[in-house]
Order: sequence, then C-alpha cells, then structure tokens
Amino acid sequence: MGYLKTKEFKPDTSKEKNVLDLRPSLIAKLQQLGKDGSNELYIFSVEKLDPHLVSSKLDISGASISIDTTAMHHLDSLHLLPDDIFTFHFSTVHVDGIGIDDLLSKNRIEITGINITDPVINVFHAKRIYNADDRKSNDTLSLYQKLKGQMEKISIGKINIENGTYINHDLAKKNKTTKFKDVSILINDLL
Repeated sequence: MGYLKTKEFKPDTSKEKNVLDLRPSLIAKLQQLGKDGSNELYIFSVEKLDPHLVSSKLDISGASISIDTTAMHHLDSLHLLPDDIFTFHFSTVHVDGIGIDDLLSKNRIEITGINITDPVINVFHAKRIYNADDRKSNDTLSLYQKLKGQMEKISIGKINIENGTYINHDLAKKNKTTKFKDVSILINDLL
C-alpha cells in the first residue's frame, strides 16, 4: 500500500503584507484635512507612517507640510490668501491614544498626546491689503473654524514640541528673517 505524500509546505512571507493596512487611508485623510482646512494651499507629505492599533499609537517620520504655489497664486488672485503662510517639517511625530475610530472616522479625532521632535517651522509674513478687515477681527481662528466645519470634535490631551526651530520671514522688509532655535512648547487639554 502506497502512501500519498505532499511536499513540505513553507509559506513565502518575504512580501507579507497586513491585510488591514491603514497607512494609505490615514495619509489620504491627513492630506484631505490639510487641503480642505486651507483652501488647498497646503500639501502634506510623509516618508514613513506606522500605526500601532493594539497599543493605540502612531509614529510618523519625515513629515512635511508645504505650500502649493499654484493654489497660493489662485487664492491671491481671489483675495483669499492669508497674511501668514507656513511650511513645516517634522523629524518625528509620536501620537498616543489614537484609536481605530480616530483613523477611520471622518469627523472626530480624540487623542491622548502628541510628541513632536525637531520641527522646523517657517512663517512667511506679508500684509495683504485685502486682509485688513480680517486682521481687525483676529484671524488666528480661521484655520480652526475651517477644520471645525469639517470635524465634529478635535480633542488632544497634550502636545509636546521639543527642539524646534522657528523662522519668521518678513517679506515686506526685504525678507528680514528672525530665527529661534531650541524652542519647546507644551500645550495641555486642547479641545
């Protein structure tokens, strides 16, 4: 009597991929949130994003927010460009307490804490005549108001920024630059 033998089976895990890879969805959500909140002025990019669903953590490396120059010129022609335009580069961002609901929900984000290391923040300031009325009524909440229109709730327990560099470019004064190094900021209970 012969025995039926099967070949020894070894699965190929060299290209194993998680079936539930949330990275593309999360990057798309962050990109869309940035575009919608800024009239498409800003572009979000990231080198590496690692969500850890079991421990409710998210690690981001090499993230940046840059200016879409086409959108900038278009907004300026419509008299909608703000006086201050920003660029950001973050070496690392670590988010604690982010759950699957935060990653998938379209209108709620509730996070325990965010730690940002080595950010470089550039502010390009130019007073625009068409923004005079907005300056009188304190336009610092404009981004918040735009995000609030899309989001039902944004809650962050703590934001810790370490070893930052802040550079202010005053375009009206022949691009006079003011630079602050080793900036640290701690914000608690942001709602």
